[in-house]
Amino acid sequence: MKRRTRHNALLPVDRPSWLVVRGEISELISDIELAAGADLAQVLAEAMEKLEGEGWEMEEPPNASFAGFFCRRDGVRWFVHIAHVDPHAERNASDRSVWTAPESRVLPFRKRSTPNE
Repeated sequence: MKRRTRHNALLPVDRPSWLVVRGEISELISDIELAAGADLAQVLAEAMEKLEGEGWEMEEPPNASFAGFFCRRDGVRWFVHIAHVDPHAERNASDRSVWTAPESRVLPFRKRSTPNE
């Protein structure tokens, strides 16, 4: 019987991807647009390292078939993942604000401002 191969969600793709952070009710907390061909495994590893350094506890490490992880700190839970679709696609184009990873590849995590802030 032929074995099924598992999908590797961390393989580089030939189009932009996004590192996305969402809260418990799927609200968009942060996003970083990644260039086509980015090393997605490295991006996710760096995001995990950065969050751990900020006191976030990882629930489970990511694996190749699931390009994301959940983390917790002070009763708050985030879902951090690689998306191949622009997280702003449902928003008005004039409302877009995409952050680009800096040359150092240290990924910033900033809370998105809301209209009332």
